[in-house]
This record gives sequence, C-alpha cells and structure tokens, in this order.
Amino acid sequence: MNESKNKTVTYLPKGEHSATLSTTGRLMAYNDQLKNSLENGFNFTKLLDTLISTNSVAELLTAVAKLTNYQLDTAFLTFPQRYSRSDFYLIFLNRLLELHQRAGMILQSSDQYHELYHEFPGINTKGYFIFQLEDNQANGAFYIEKKQAEIILLELFSTCFAFQQPCLNATFIDRLFY
Repeated sequence: MNESKNKTVTYLPKGEHSATLSTTGRLMAYNDQLKNSLENGFNFTKLLDTLISTNSVAELLTAVAKLTNYQLDTAFLTFPQRYSRSDFYLIFLNRLLELHQRAGMILQSSDQYHELYHEFPGINTKGYFIFQLEDNQANGAFYIEKKQAEIILLELFSTCFAFQQPCLNATFIDRLFY
C-alpha cells in the first residue's frame, strides 16, 4: 500500500510551523482566535463610545469613518445584532449638530424597519429621514426622506456636503405650509 497517498492532512492555524498539531495545540489555537475575535469586538465598542460621547469633531469623523467600514464578525465570532452603516451616519450627523449647538432633529429607532431615522420638529411623522448608501459611493451616503428623494450627499473622506434644493423645498417648505 502506498502510504504517501493515505497521509492525514492537518490544517494549521496561522503561524504554526509544525508538521502536526496536538490536541492541546489545537485548543490553544482555537482559544487564541476567540480572544482575537473578542478583542476585535472590544475595539469596535471603543469606536462606538467615541462616536457617542466625544467632544472633538476630528475624533467624531474618524470614529464614523472607521465604524462604517468595520468588519465586526470573524470566522470564530458573529455578532447577531448591530447597527447599519446608515445608522452610523445618522448618529454622526446628530452628534455633529449637537457639538455645534444646532441639534434640531430627533434620532428615533424604528421597530418596524429595525433602523434608526431622524424626525424634525414641525413635520414629525410626515418626514422619515435616513441615509441611503449606494454601492458606488463607498465613502459617502445620501441623506433622504424615504418618500421623497435625495436631500444631501455626505462624503466622509472629502468632508463634503452637497444639497439638492428642489428636494429640500419639497420636504420642508411644502410639507410645513401645504
């Protein structure tokens, strides 16, 4: 019988160089991967803490930029509940305006759609504002009223805001006065 054809193949974790791995070695490697996954989750919570509580605009921008592209899940640990990229943009906009004493919108949570959204005093339930992310717009999002169209384009890395005047008029002026 040809023994080279029937050899057991052992898949080794990153950094292992031995030809075989003992049970203890496998357990240690598994435990290390879990620790790394938990550390990744802990680093995520640090960024979320910054987004929620910093008083620095630069730190706020850095936190939202990292959170919107953060890979939270690993092969060893999956977090079943999380905020979406759109939600992070909403939190960012809310916090940015709050830091400049311009808070005029209310951050709400929709149990029906499982997402965050903004309401504005005066139009309340007539407006449901979220960020819409496009596949071709990796570092930016459109701030929209769900029933209308794009209102603002926010690009994080170029720190750009672009406004759509007809949509602003239709959303705010028309709804308030008609």
